[in-house]
Amino acid sequence: MKKSVLIIDDDPAIRQVLEDRMDSAGFDHDSADSQVAAVECLQKHRYDLILLDLELPSRKGKPTSTQVGRNLLEQIREDDHNETTPVIVITAHGGDKPDTAVTLMAAGANYFIHKPSLHQLEDTVKLVLNPKPKGKKAVGSSKPAELKAYAGGELELKEIGVLLDGIQLASQSATIFRVLEVLSEETERGRRRACSSQILADQLKLRRGQNAVIEAISDFRSKVVQELKKAGVKADDDAVIVTGRSGYELAGWIRAAKKIGVAPNQSVEITPAQRQAWFLEQLQKGRKLTRADFEAHYDIHSSTSKRDLKALEDRIEFTGVGRKGCYRVKKKNAKT
Repeated sequence: MKKSVLIIDDDPAIRQVLEDRMDSAGFDHDSADSQVAAVECLQKHRYDLILLDLELPSRKGKPTSTQVGRNLLEQIREDDHNETTPVIVITAHGGDKPDTAVTLMAAGANYFIHKPSLHQLEDTVKLVLNPKPKGKKAVGSSKPAELKAYAGGELELKEIGVLLDGIQLASQSATIFRVLEVLSEETERGRRRACSSQILADQLKLRRGQNAVIEAISDFRSKVVQELKKAGVKADDDAVIVTGRSGYELAGWIRAAKKIGVAPNQSVEITPAQRQAWFLEQLQKGRKLTRADFEAHYDIHSSTSKRDLKALEDRIEFTGVGRKGCYRVKKKNAKT
């Protein structure tokens, strides 16, 4: 029997996209464009999953209220039919603020997706519904070794970068290094600091503001999960940095970060122009660099490296194919 999904969104275009994706995933679905329409569906059916938009009108045609979706979430949790049904909140409202996720989780949401990031919807749905693999187990196949749960560890900030239990996760020049410096500081009461993305951006004087903080923490969380898995350890996104009521903070099971041999006054964010100058200088010295080399040196996201290198496209060029290719300085046209 197919699993059923309730899609609650007042935007016809977004609703159509979600319906198409649920069809492709093999789910039955109902749709609602207001609080009233959603309640009618919820009273009639028990769903396996609910996709909920926050900016939802109480009735179709009425002005949108950003609070209606939150109220509906609380109403779902009080409903006899769907009080335990997983809810994925999908919205563009306040999606870059840690406090938003905290409030929604407290109200009963299971997951939170920012609307521009709908590419991760299918993976999140699979995670929520946890479908069992179909088919018989292949003869002779062995059960993969279970990963042990992460029980905490030691975070170190050194000249070579960020290390978690000896595993290097970022360079010293990365924004996340400076974010972790702030979060590892203690208050007058001896507690480690908790800061919102805006406070971190202001203190670190980041040119791109809180977006730089959010991107750095998101990339770092993914790197933690990935690297610990390689080490045979299962960890969640909040293994090192958790999101509390006051913003981001270090997880309680992380031992106090140590700063060993770190150069002082790391107070200015490395600019794109500085990164580009370094890359160009290395090429002029005859080094053969790839985009992966650039990302590893500065510990930046692929979208950032693409943007940086695009700004140099009149001075550099890519030669070769795929991973075997590299960048070089463009040769000047010979005079005729």
